[in-house]
Amino acid sequence: AYADLESHIFTDELEPAAFVSDTGKVYDRIGVRYRGARARYAAKKSWKVVFNGDRLFRGQKRINLNAEAFDPALIREKLAYEIFADLGALWLETELVRVQFTRDTGALSPFLGLFTAVEQADSRWARRMDRDDAVVYKSFSRGYKKIYII
Repeated sequence: AYADLESHIFTDELEPAAFVSDTGKVYDRIGVRYRGARARYAAKKSWKVVFNGDRLFRGQKRINLNAEAFDPALIREKLAYEIFADLGALWLETELVRVQFTRDTGALSPFLGLFTAVEQADSRWARRMDRDDAVVYKSFSRGYKKIYII
């Protein structure tokens, strides 16, 4: 799937894959793709991971693995969301994760890097924030995707 993904970096087409969590639990039949606009030009790319509705990962259908390619500290996004939470503002769950993938031979790839796993701002997130009435918009502007919550 990685070679197929590399052949169409700038599309949002999902490639079939499997995901193995740190507990060893395997989530098969998932989809992965690169995410972001400017970030797709970086050597270390961010990923979108989409789980099957019947097998969610920690209650989430989608997670974003942000490469933090433009953050030399690799922690600014996580720190910002923790500050939002401490201030009582809307925030997203984040976690620093180590990413590797399995090659066709079954061997693990070299360490791809440290990523920030960020929950998807969607209806599940709105319920967790006690904002069932929230409307989540995703707008597109000159290739850059932005999320607005109203």
